[in-house]
Amino acid sequence: MPIDRRSALEIAAANGHLDGDFVQRLAVGCAWISGGWQAAIEVRKPNCAASLRGTSSLAADAAADLGFTIGQGPTWDALAAQRPILVVDVGIDPRWPQAGPAKAQAGVRSVAALPLQVGETTLGTLTLFHDQQATLDRRGAGDLLELAAALTRVLVEHLAGSDNHSARIVAALTPAAVVHQATGMVAIQLDCDLADALARLRGHAYSRELPLANVAAAIVTGALQLAA
Repeated sequence: MPIDRRSALEIAAANGHLDGDFVQRLAVGCAWISGGWQAAIEVRKPNCAASLRGTSSLAADAAADLGFTIGQGPTWDALAAQRPILVVDVGIDPRWPQAGPAKAQAGVRSVAALPLQVGETTLGTLTLFHDQQATLDRRGAGDLLELAAALTRVLVEHLAGSDNHSARIVAALTPAAVVHQATGMVAIQLDCDLADALARLRGHAYSRELPLANVAAAIVTGALQLAA
């Protein structure tokens, strides 16, 4: 993946307002950045019951429709649990007895369903589909998580119409909410459990004599990434 995912997504969505075409361009950008994956993005607009959806291809659109029609699948679970759901072979996963085989029949093998979150606020989902068994080891999962984080920051800025709105949202959250969000992100990035991820955050803060909430905010906004 390109190093600066956020810049690539901003180019894909340049001069756009938050509408269906805008989300469509972001989906195409996510597919291009991820290399080999197809993308479906759903965005929940504030104070609006409807959502916006964009897909990178007809195949991604069909795969997203299957989950919506059946009412189960990785995307639904990612939203409910507010955490990434990474599936190497959706067709044989017992969690989705209907949606899994249906997606496999439609040519989908691996799925990555990623909630787009700032603290406890969910903006929508990014779901990536692969027609082969994709690499979802620590590095592969970390790449997809970073893509979702970059997409979240771009969406936040366009939702607010302000370049520094993501930082203002984080500042408005309670310190506990920011630490919770950052702990989950570090756990995925470093392939560790939540207790170890929180210990890493605390160790980083202590060694640099920084408040834990400040370190967590830097993780959530993308200004800091802990080394493996």
